[in-house]
Amino acid sequence: MEENKNDEIDLAHIYKAIKNIFRRWIYLGFLSLKFIREKWIIISVLIIIGSSYGYYNQNNEVPSKEAKVLIRINYNAVNYVYTSVELLNKKVKENDNNFLKEIGIKPYSISSLELTPLIRINEIVDQFESNNRNLDVILKNVEFDDDEVKLSDTFISVYKEHILVITTNGSSDDAITNTLNFINNSSLIKKLKKVGYSNLKAKLAGHKKTLTQIDHILDTYSEGQSLHSPTEQIFVVDKNFSVHQLIEKKIELLEKVKQMEQNLVFGEEVVVCVNRPELTKVKTGIISNKMVLYSIVFVFIFLFLAYLRYTYNRFKLIAQQESK
Repeated sequence: MEENKNDEIDLAHIYKAIKNIFRRWIYLGFLSLKFIREKWIIISVLIIIGSSYGYYNQNNEVPSKEAKVLIRINYNAVNYVYTSVELLNKKVKENDNNFLKEIGIKPYSISSLELTPLIRINEIVDQFESNNRNLDVILKNVEFDDDEVKLSDTFISVYKEHILVITTNGSSDDAITNTLNFINNSSLIKKLKKVGYSNLKAKLAGHKKTLTQIDHILDTYSEGQSLHSPTEQIFVVDKNFSVHQLIEKKIELLEKVKQMEQNLVFGEEVVVCVNRPELTKVKTGIISNKMVLYSIVFVFIFLFLAYLRYTYNRFKLIAQQESK
């Protein structure tokens, strides 16, 4: 019985404490509204001053602009390109003006760079044969999210197209060109381009030569003639000769030649821009609006100082009462 009575006393005490806290907050809110109503002229003046000052700064400030550049990376140089972009972004953040001048970029013209892959599942699948189980093993270890599969880190070297986001301080039309030139003019990138371009042309020439030979074989077969050996003295007769397989091989090579010729068009540089990027003004939120921001800051400082003054006077009064 006594324990129940103690529990009731404790609950009543807690309820009373919560009630007092709630009433105190209401009282403070009422005092705040009363203070704002009494000082509305000062607050209005501060809002006007803050808006005017923010408007002046906003008009004199160079707005940030952003360009999304769709680039194609050739000759398996994805990792090298990402390293180059990270290096340039680091130099921009460090304001290394000497480095930027050497590569032809105006100091403070670029504020940030970000390179991300444009994920295409078919590019991943093309790297593996249909019966290759390695793809299944890799995909099992890839993290899944609610929105998308986290494939960017796992297969980053596979993707051909990537998005380079360049943020500039104002209108710097040559920022895009200078950034791409910096990447392509790297000594290692130039070597990769030279070797890769030569190999691509040689492989294309080999496929075209093979297609010519296949056409010759098919023409000879259609005329009912035997196939000549390289010495032109021995006739070759293959009982297992399959026209169907030869035609399938020709179709396969034609598709490869078509793809290689397209790669040659984009293969003049390691990094090629495949869209027409334009610098557009970066969209900002309400807080980024300096007219609103400075108005809020000025009013907040005034209210904070008023609160400190109120707290000081309150503790001063308590101290005077205690001293009596």
